[in-house]
Amino acid sequence: MTSRTLHLAGAWVLASVLMGGTASALAPGRDGDFVHTPATEQKAHTPLPIYLEYPGAPLGRVIVKYAGTGVKTWSRIEMKHLGAGWGVLIPCGSVTAGTMRYWIQGFDENGEAAASSGDPKHPFVVPIREELSNASNAPHLPGRAAPQTCSEDTAPADEAVPAPATPPAARSHAAHEAGELPAEEAGEPTFARWWVGVSGAVDFLSLPSGSNLCKLTEAGAPANPSGDYCTNPDGSDFPVRTAGGPAQNTALVSGKAGQLTGGLAPGDLRAMIAVDYAVTSSILIGGRLGYVVNSYPTSGAAVTDHHAFGAKVHVEARATYVFGDDPLGRRGFEPAVFAALGISEFDGHAASFVTLNTTTGHPAVNQPVNVWVTNGPWFVAVGGGARYQFSQRAAFTGALRVNAAFGGTGALLTYGPEIGFQYGF
Repeated sequence: MTSRTLHLAGAWVLASVLMGGTASALAPGRDGDFVHTPATEQKAHTPLPIYLEYPGAPLGRVIVKYAGTGVKTWSRIEMKHLGAGWGVLIPCGSVTAGTMRYWIQGFDENGEAAASSGDPKHPFVVPIREELSNASNAPHLPGRAAPQTCSEDTAPADEAVPAPATPPAARSHAAHEAGELPAEEAGEPTFARWWVGVSGAVDFLSLPSGSNLCKLTEAGAPANPSGDYCTNPDGSDFPVRTAGGPAQNTALVSGKAGQLTGGLAPGDLRAMIAVDYAVTSSILIGGRLGYVVNSYPTSGAAVTDHHAFGAKVHVEARATYVFGDDPLGRRGFEPAVFAALGISEFDGHAASFVTLNTTTGHPAVNQPVNVWVTNGPWFVAVGGGARYQFSQRAAFTGALRVNAAFGGTGALLTYGPEIGFQYGF
């Protein structure tokens, strides 16, 4: 057995004695970074002492997240240096008959999550009783008397262990001189508020089947019921929208004037800069500004006819909800959903051929074309996926998004994956 193991075991036993007993049977053993034994029980309306030690590198701050009987959200309280460890009293107003659940997080001097014991799904649990089964073994902090019971409607404003005379290492020099704690230690959120990053999306869409899709009406509009447009491989209109257009349109051989068999086809590619503001640890609002490639030509007839956006930009406002307890404040995977609206290009195309009659005595000629389905500029989108938080300031996101573009004719649905990386400030 190594000296480190002996030290941890000794600290665990010492903490058990000082806290007034061994771990609660309701709180099964868990692998955590702190040396901590929860109290075996506590009397209702009496502050609950929590004491722990950390054998690793010095921490800048430690917090306890707790919830009493019937409470579904986690409250938060800062722990203070106490001897060789950290201690705090959960306020008596939260200690009601039933159970007290809590878990612990530690942060380094840069505010990054560095240690934890328990989690929202596997918290420590302490039974809270109207009377202690062993009043002589009431829980207390090391070197201190057991806390006194409060009246049922009283919750003292300051039940935390008093701060030490020497400020923690995480206290900045300026805050030290002013006698104030930095914002983080003063109880500000432990998650980053501003998130910036990059993201990319790939669109897919279902192309309708049809024939004679390049044929135009006498007014020069697409004659097909889907409103599809045709271009030459170089992106120019086919038939041309100039004086030669009617002759080209007349020369198209019926049944061979642009065909689609239908089916799934790739659409646009989007590269975006993302900016979000965390309203809470679960809700972000922000936007995306990006560039679109593989899209319909900006000078094409569909743009003139207001059936396509005609710009390769993507502008989007977005709201995101991340599930879980304090998801932006800790590492790990959490489900996420979002909704968005904005302006952009949404389209897809497939290659085809047309056959053109020539002058008498010459055979007909085949010519390659692209058949386009397009719409815009307005769109709404919804999506769902997961967010993986590497740390409090770095996250990867992946989702499947569904877009509905409108503004031209009807609505065009596209869908596909979106991935991104964000850094928090």
